[in-house]
Amino acid sequence: MGAATAYYLSQLGVAATVVEPEAVAAAASGKAGGFLALDWNDGSPVGPLARHSYALHAQLADVLGAEAIGYRQLDTIQVHPAKLTHALMSAAEAAAGSKLVIATVTGISRDSSGNVTGVKVQQQQAAAEEELPADAVVLAMGPWTDAARAWLPAAPATTGQKYHSVVLRPKEPVSDTAIFTSFRTADGRSVEPELYPRPDGTVYACGEPQDLPVPSQGPCGVTVDATRCDFIKGVAGSLASSLSDAAVEAEQACYLPMSSDGLPVIGRLPGVQGVYVATGHSCWGILNGPATGQAVAELIVHGSCKSLDMSAFDPLRVCGVRR
Repeated sequence: MGAATAYYLSQLGVAATVVEPEAVAAAASGKAGGFLALDWNDGSPVGPLARHSYALHAQLADVLGAEAIGYRQLDTIQVHPAKLTHALMSAAEAAAGSKLVIATVTGISRDSSGNVTGVKVQQQQAAAEEELPADAVVLAMGPWTDAARAWLPAAPATTGQKYHSVVLRPKEPVSDTAIFTSFRTADGRSVEPELYPRPDGTVYACGEPQDLPVPSQGPCGVTVDATRCDFIKGVAGSLASSLSDAAVEAEQACYLPMSSDGLPVIGRLPGVQGVYVATGHSCWGILNGPATGQAVAELIVHGSCKSLDMSAFDPLRVCGVRR
């Protein structure tokens, strides 16, 4: 969400400073599958957001280059999440002079009227905390948005659902058919593995959700359970024989950000001037990232969302604070 917001701010002539604790796409943005569904959210408040964002992905492929972001059209659309996130950040830097700062956010500063004036950060090699000046702050912290409540009590409560995934490289090319299935294992467990062949010849396989506490250390605290990755590899091999002896390029895990009511939280944070939030997208973060970034950018620059009605995602509904 941070890279998408920075990109759409740059298209409005505004430079942004993106603060990351480790690197761009170090968490779910770099470890997701990249499956984009046009109509799977129809009938829910997320439906219009998903459809608008689906269209924006096509525009981004034209501007940034389809190959550069792993974009291709199958029965639906897929992108490579890490490539997309890096491309958005690079484009924001080139268009408006946006910059990336590797540091841990420790708080915000406000003036006597309650307006935000800066972000306090601690860089790894720095002896002291420093402040980055800002007149608008966007909390795009995924499942770690909850940590902001220490210095912004109105920040929405967020949790995370942990998912494991593996990236496999089969010896021979495979078809471009994605697989979604569910079955019950011999020991009675219900599992729903997903497989996504990618244009670079790899296959992304995921599953094994867990409801576990989000590690306080940030992305560096996310551990990988080898047993769960082995299970995913085994399932992939049983669904496609070409994957049974495929080389393993990555074994990874991430936490999907979850809000208290299951809907994204996008908009102005109540109780403080100049703070915005974009989180809680669950498994649809990559799909809905562009529309979310565009909406937040419009809100910051124009004072309202021009492209889409975002009232269903107003933070006020989950923050319990009057604006």
